[in-house]
Amino acid sequence: MPLLAALSLVLVACSSTTGSDLSLKSVSDSGRIAPMGDLFYDWKEINIEGGTVNKKFSFKNDADKDLILKGAETTCMCTTATIELPNGEMSPSFGMGGMGAMPQFAYAIKPGEEFKVNVVFDPMAHGPEAVGPIGRSVFLITSSVANGEYAEFDQRSGEVVTEMKLQGDVLKSAAYKELKLESMETGFRPISPEELQQDLAQKDFFLVDVHIPEQEHIEKTDAVIAYNEIGDNLSQLPKDKNTKIVVYCRSGSMSSEASQKLIDLGYKNVYNLEGGRDAYIDSLK
Repeated sequence: MPLLAALSLVLVACSSTTGSDLSLKSVSDSGRIAPMGDLFYDWKEINIEGGTVNKKFSFKNDADKDLILKGAETTCMCTTATIELPNGEMSPSFGMGGMGAMPQFAYAIKPGEEFKVNVVFDPMAHGPEAVGPIGRSVFLITSSVANGEYAEFDQRSGEVVTEMKLQGDVLKSAAYKELKLESMETGFRPISPEELQQDLAQKDFFLVDVHIPEQEHIEKTDAVIAYNEIGDNLSQLPKDKNTKIVVYCRSGSMSSEASQKLIDLGYKNVYNLEGGRDAYIDSLK
């Protein structure tokens, strides 16, 4: 894991959040951070002129002691992160270390409480010619006990950090539109969480959850098939290959693979839920 170079700097308070208690920043080995989903997300194609894109990661304190949130750091100035606290408040916005004063922040998450980290990427931050593949990380700093998996002790900073990884491919607007048009003609199509909400009210499609391990399903799900076993479970799928099929997983990556497999099998009306079940649940709030 990359070291958090900026954590060795003295942080200067430039904003505060109601309920933030800076005396908690010295607390360590308290609480246990537990992700409630994948810590990796692929935005896939990003329109450089399409505005910012975001992703929410959900966590809980899976211990009988308070978990202290101490802030976050991103690996690039184009990416920011805020923490949505259990009471609905938002933390200050955290960015790249070394890019000026970072907000001072500390907040206690009680045992069993949940919180979210909202990551925002601005494709235009580096200018209109900054196209191509991107990879970004966000490091959440907490008092969590280290476990070497999703809570790692950083030797240089002396803090425990949890890394969220994101990637995508920034395209010129014309190339992005051309690619989307091509996918609509020859491959599966995207469906947004908001569109799925509307369609479920008068459901006229086949809904498939392909995530492994099995998760809590979206209402009215018709079949549960592992994304890598689609070809072995044709008996669970509609016989009519013109049937509209909506495929989802937790975050969108497994369902993309399953959707393409359905196209390869001859299904002609396949939709992949953008952002997966996580994005759908967020859209209901």
